[in-house]
Amino acid sequence: MASALQSTVELLSNVTEAFTAALFLFGNDKNELRIAAFHTLSKKLDEDVVIHPGGGIIGWVAKNGQAVNIPNFDRRINSLGIYDDEEEIKSFLAVPVGQEGVLSVDSKQTYLFTDKDQKILEGFAHLFQNLVKAERLKNREKSYAKMLSLLHVVDQTCGRAEDLECFCSDVLEVVREFTGTELGFFASLDRSSKRYRVEKAVGLSDPNFEGTSYPATSGLAGWIYRERQPLILRRIRDKEKRSYVFSTKDPIKKFQSFIGWPLEAGNKRIGIMGVVGLEPKEWNADQMAVLSMTVRWVGATMGAWPDKEGD
Repeated sequence: MASALQSTVELLSNVTEAFTAALFLFGNDKNELRIAAFHTLSKKLDEDVVIHPGGGIIGWVAKNGQAVNIPNFDRRINSLGIYDDEEEIKSFLAVPVGQEGVLSVDSKQTYLFTDKDQKILEGFAHLFQNLVKAERLKNREKSYAKMLSLLHVVDQTCGRAEDLECFCSDVLEVVREFTGTELGFFASLDRSSKRYRVEKAVGLSDPNFEGTSYPATSGLAGWIYRERQPLILRRIRDKEKRSYVFSTKDPIKKFQSFIGWPLEAGNKRIGIMGVVGLEPKEWNADQMAVLSMTVRWVGATMGAWPDKEGD
């Protein structure tokens, strides 16, 4: 989709004779806008700018869903928020792209954008809206196909489970692949409930956590054990960088995403299962629901194992 967005923005720029034409799209959480495509004559455009709804003129358009046409732009450049330095912008026009984002053009000429230009821009915005919706529908279909595939594979894995170690390895691998993470692990609890031991780890070969043991209160895994609740961290922010999976001596100190679940069968505590990602993730509610179903399935299978004891 990126190439289609870019070529369309370039066409828009030529049609309107814009100094900069830019398409801003929301992320999944709708909390921020980022540039998805642009065409500019400026060397000062901040390609990585993040705009929040209500912040500046572009943020205002996003929040209120109304077009803005400023024919004689005399405000401070910071009110646009897309340039690193002064560019002497004189005209500015922006329209909402449905609920998906904002489309804007600007110029160093005053009174450049007419009512006709606004209608043209709104037509382009409608086109962009359709392109984005079609791409999201395609991605949603792919996501649902992956969910069904995950459930199918887990069903097969649980049905043929004969060896606990192989079962753990197979389940962790498919869950790790589904979540797009680098490490999957399973930890068991000792009979005293004072420590947990990493029985299986897949993905990263270095470091190898298998066989390591930690106090039951240690790390994110320890939190899951204490609270008996799942923990989902899609994006570890700077102030959270002190978080660690198992202990303060973990070699993985810059992980950016994490999911962990308590494994239980009824009131029987089996252990802890988790995945660790080195990049932020955008797991949605549907994906998390399927993962929760998978974890319950795995817990029930492991709980029925004759030689597996809980606390």
